[in-house]
Amino acid sequence: MELISKPSLEIPSHEFIQIDKGKMIRSSVCEGIPDYFTVLLSGKPPFVVKYKKKLAKHSWRNSEKAMETVADFENQVGQLFARIPLSTDQPGRYTYELGPLADDNYKTATDVAIHDGTKAYRPILEQIVFPKPKASFLNPIVYQCLQDEFEDKDSNKDDIIIQLDGQPPFELTMGFKHENHPKEIITVSNITSSKYIFRPPQLNLLGKYTLQINRIKDGNQCDQSLDSDSSDVRTTIHISDVARITSLHSKSICVGDILSYSVQGTPPFTIDYTLDNIMQEQVKVQGPAFSIAAAVPGIVQIQRICNSVGCCTHPQDLITTIHDLPTAIVSGGMDVVEDIREGDETSIKISFSGEPPFTFTWKRSALYYQGSDLKGNNKKSDMLSEEESYTVTDIQTNE
Repeated sequence: MELISKPSLEIPSHEFIQIDKGKMIRSSVCEGIPDYFTVLLSGKPPFVVKYKKKLAKHSWRNSEKAMETVADFENQVGQLFARIPLSTDQPGRYTYELGPLADDNYKTATDVAIHDGTKAYRPILEQIVFPKPKASFLNPIVYQCLQDEFEDKDSNKDDIIIQLDGQPPFELTMGFKHENHPKEIITVSNITSSKYIFRPPQLNLLGKYTLQINRIKDGNQCDQSLDSDSSDVRTTIHISDVARITSLHSKSICVGDILSYSVQGTPPFTIDYTLDNIMQEQVKVQGPAFSIAAAVPGIVQIQRICNSVGCCTHPQDLITTIHDLPTAIVSGGMDVVEDIREGDETSIKISFSGEPPFTFTWKRSALYYQGSDLKGNNKKSDMLSEEESYTVTDIQTNE
């Protein structure tokens, strides 16, 4: 009498990396990557290999969901080994429980166990399938400003924000193109956040740039080429020129003069300026010209100008000094009548306010009056034939 052994199976050690709690843990793979493992069979072919596949789906941001049975499978095998396909079409934690097993001698399938020399355990293989990383722009249209040395670094209206899903750190490969220039390829590595603000190369050309995500790779070494027809992997960057302002007057003027400026860009404009370092009410300008009446003395400085889309500059040297008007007061502002003899001299005191040196012009004319002489006859004073005008310059003092 000959004893015929029941069929058995073995999973080679190279098919898994460790045994944990009776489960053979296989190396993780990325979603969509084909994979299989080999089972060695003992008995008489053909074999019937049955196994059960289960999937524990992951939310990947929260906790693992409940275990879910996917299906039972049966393979007809005519050789002493079987290749069991592994599911990678969706991410999650998969377990493959082998058995029961039948062969040509034992038509009725029976449970199987694997012996490691000390104990027997059911042949269960476990594998994690990582999800494909994903990337998308949160804003399909972005408005930014032409970059130059006087640009307001806070004036860029929109950030280019990329949403990243997967395991950091991420690596992005993107195409970057101005509408009138060839495309360039940009690679950004070691992105550790799930929301990444992309700072493109210097945007020094007006018009439209197109930025498209071509490929993403994550910390699980899973990568994905993204569909170029998908709108969420592409954004358009509209570049507007910054507002600019130019002075049309001298750096030093007087009260009563006009401060005139020329502005360039896309109106309407908003202009911030200070008088003696005190911020004044913001001015809104629709046209290409802007003026301020110099009503009081002080120092006027243009601090910032912005255009309609918020592109601003901080002018560096638009500083104007407004001087007060000089004044001259004769004899302290009093009327003085002084009789002198012909040929004598007298002095007139004049006080100045302002910044020396002073220049002033004075005129002399005869005093006109009508009176009577000792005999009671009416008498007129003689008039100078014309006024006499004199100019005095280079007065260094205030009196």
